[in-house]
Amino acid sequence: MTREQRTDITNAIWLCATHADLIDRDEVTYTADVLRTMKAEHEAKCAERQRHALSSGEPSPDLIAIGPNIVFVGTFLGVENEVWSFHLKSFFDGDVHTLITFADHYDQTTTNDRYILVNELGDGRALRAKPSVTRDTTGGYTVRCPVFPSATRISAADIPANWALSDSHDLMTNNGNWAMVSGVDALPQQLKTCLSHQKGESPFHQDFGTRFTEYYNLLTDSLWLDRYLNLEVIRQAAIPYINPINN
Repeated sequence: MTREQRTDITNAIWLCATHADLIDRDEVTYTADVLRTMKAEHEAKCAERQRHALSSGEPSPDLIAIGPNIVFVGTFLGVENEVWSFHLKSFFDGDVHTLITFADHYDQTTTNDRYILVNELGDGRALRAKPSVTRDTTGGYTVRCPVFPSATRISAADIPANWALSDSHDLMTNNGNWAMVSGVDALPQQLKTCLSHQKGESPFHQDFGTRFTEYYNLLTDSLWLDRYLNLEVIRQAAIPYINPINN
């Protein structure tokens, strides 16, 4: 196998330290085919539990993101005095030290990176202050995030006028003039522009756009890809983008 094939997510199985050592030391019992079967069966069981929880309305652990570099599996506990609380079960990206570092350096974090996204709620909020984390009796962590109220929204009918774009995102003309679009008619174009723009693509707005391409390259064939993409849709829908040029 090439180095790229060996390090690809399709050739990976996530294990605890104990069982990782056990498998590495017993190549006779734990062949590549055996490990692939174990992985496929386990992912199928996890997917079935997730589907059952969603269909029955039961609380189901799902992805929660705090800023751009912390993603964990957890459940929403509730809201009190504009503070969202969560049970953190396990980290997907980052670890408890990353979370503590984020809190310690909160004042140096850019405004656009101060947010909490919750797949379970289909919603997110801009952070009002740094999060706090405490270990609970289950061995996990309780995370509390002071948040701002929901961002101000406008009716689709009030979307201001903008240049009309074709399906290929080219400017259009109407009777020799630049075509314009506004209100409900502008909504599909607004969504497409927002979701198709990749973060870092604009030389003037490096923080604007989605991370879809990054996640697709990282998580292709993973059961978690759609959950990551869902987090990005929530971020685009719920977290205001602060223009650094004119504030």
